[in-house]
Amino acid sequence: MIFITKLELNNFQSHENSTIEFDRGLNVILGNSDSGKTAVLRAIKWALYNEPLGNYFIREGSKYVSVSVYFNTGAIVRRYRSASKNTYYLKKFNGEEFTFDGFGIDVPKEIKEEIGMYKINLDNKETSIINISEQLEGPFLLNEKSSLRASAIGRLIGVNYVDDALRDTVRDNKTINSDIKLLNINKEELTEELKKFEYIDEYEIKLKKLSLINSEITKMQKKVEIVTSLRNQYLNSNKEIDNINKTLKKYKYIDKLNDIYIKINSNLSKYTIYLNAFNRLNNSNKNIVLNMKLIDSLDYVSKLEEITLRLDENISKYSLNYSQRKRYENINSSINLDRDIVTKFKDIDQIYLIKNTLSEKILKYQVIVSYREKYVSNSKSLSVGENYLLKFKNLNSLVEIKNSINSKLSLYEKLERMNLNYNNSKNEIKNLQNKVEFYKYSLKEKTDEYNNVLLNLGYCPLCHSKIDKDTLDHIKEHYEV
Repeated sequence: MIFITKLELNNFQSHENSTIEFDRGLNVILGNSDSGKTAVLRAIKWALYNEPLGNYFIREGSKYVSVSVYFNTGAIVRRYRSASKNTYYLKKFNGEEFTFDGFGIDVPKEIKEEIGMYKINLDNKETSIINISEQLEGPFLLNEKSSLRASAIGRLIGVNYVDDALRDTVRDNKTINSDIKLLNINKEELTEELKKFEYIDEYEIKLKKLSLINSEITKMQKKVEIVTSLRNQYLNSNKEIDNINKTLKKYKYIDKLNDIYIKINSNLSKYTIYLNAFNRLNNSNKNIVLNMKLIDSLDYVSKLEEITLRLDENISKYSLNYSQRKRYENINSSINLDRDIVTKFKDIDQIYLIKNTLSEKILKYQVIVSYREKYVSNSKSLSVGENYLLKFKNLNSLVEIKNSINSKLSLYEKLERMNLNYNNSKNEIKNLQNKVEFYKYSLKEKTDEYNNVLLNLGYCPLCHSKIDKDTLDHIKEHYEV
């Protein structure tokens, strides 16, 4: 058990610097009137309970007041107050130290827990200090009102818990009963609402069928779009084919041009050969002219034979060159003819480009032909699809039915949510009914226990009236619902 071992007072009322030690058990303080005996109790009350408030108890002429309380556990509580400072100091039994500021009119929680001295709640409004009493204060509870005494005794022995439980149980029981009535009304309303939607199942089956029909229609529409795009491609391809045919008509002699081009290349190679021979012939003629000049300038007849031989050689060469010249002239005329042909076909590169373009167009034409075959097959499928779509000419009415079913389906979903809420409410009602049964059972146990307490006590702790079995029966009737 914790108790005070020492008290130090500094500037508290008449005590300037006082130290008082206490023993375990009874301690008596003796002294003349106004010597500070009551101030000791007031100082303990101020240090441990923060009462009285204010600073009027500071010794006259002093600037601060301090009270230190020492306990047998080693704990120390020190209260300090000045014009600018108001603090608590706590040293716990394990040596931990704390300082508290700004605690208001209450004592810090750590100090209460350390010393274990609390104010007692005698009723719902007031708390009282039962460890310390003021001078001339009457015995505990005897000077209080009878209602406060009954409430305090009831709280001390725990009867107030039974009263509180009874009040809470009665209030909860009324609330639960009203909730049950409202839930039953909601249940009936939801049942009536559910009857209005009994046709939903039939509409749901129709909706599934319409959904399948709608998906088939969507597939057919996609096929129609594909066939339409292929048809447009086919028409565009036919236009391109017509343009290509017109171009081909312009270049119907392209095969002959290729043969002419080959001949031209052959004649050009021949022309190159003949041109080289013609150059050699010109060189031979120049040599003959030089040789003739040499013959004219010869003075020696002995060299005539050699000159004759050379002449024979040159003549033979001349004959050869002459024949080659004839051939050259023929080749030159042929070359001129070829040049005329080349002039006529000077745009042969452009013709090659046109040929390549035609090759590409022919490939496209082949692709278009394959597309045309696909178009024919798709046209057949399209005719089948159109015949199939004729079966759905009343699609607008089906769409209206679908929209109606969608709206009713939303109502059905809402109804399902309402049904789920109804089931949840039903489960909640069941849980509440179980709680009510449990509370009724607990209420009966607490009532029986309370009756036994009152019978053993013999009187009511609130009004001090006599309690017997008839009185208890009357109280039970009062609390029954």
